[in-house]
Amino acid sequence: MVSADRLQAPNDPPAERTDDRSNRRSWLRRFLGFLLTTATLLVDPPSTNAQSCSDWFRCGMGGCLCSCRGGSDSSCPPGTVNGTSAWYACCYDRARNKVFFVRYTDCCSNTQPPACPSGCFCSQSAQPSWCGSAGRYVVCTRAVLVGVC
Repeated sequence: MVSADRLQAPNDPPAERTDDRSNRRSWLRRFLGFLLTTATLLVDPPSTNAQSCSDWFRCGMGGCLCSCRGGSDSSCPPGTVNGTSAWYACCYDRARNKVFFVRYTDCCSNTQPPACPSGCFCSQSAQPSWCGSAGRYVVCTRAVLVGVC
């Protein structure tokens, strides 16, 4: 004898399949949310003035801004390469009321660069050269948002 709760209409999908679909949708929704959050954190920090040492994400920076040398926080200036090491700091963003993990990377060259332009040298942190085998001279420093502290 078959109980009434086990009977299904011929065209109804099995109960398990419905639960699987909703679980897949829920998982996909959470996964897409994770990807969007990660992508947001990995982009360059927002800045209204890319040539300012007072930007919140420069709290641990020591060096010349790459934007003053023809580069940016996402790429080294022409004729330079990324250093082989980096240093990190947790910086507070008042607008979002969050503390973010920021990576600082030197852009390096084998030829000595001219002096850093006026107003472009950030001295929030005294750092040695992080060029390693990438070059003898630090040309500038990039700040890249890594995640949340």
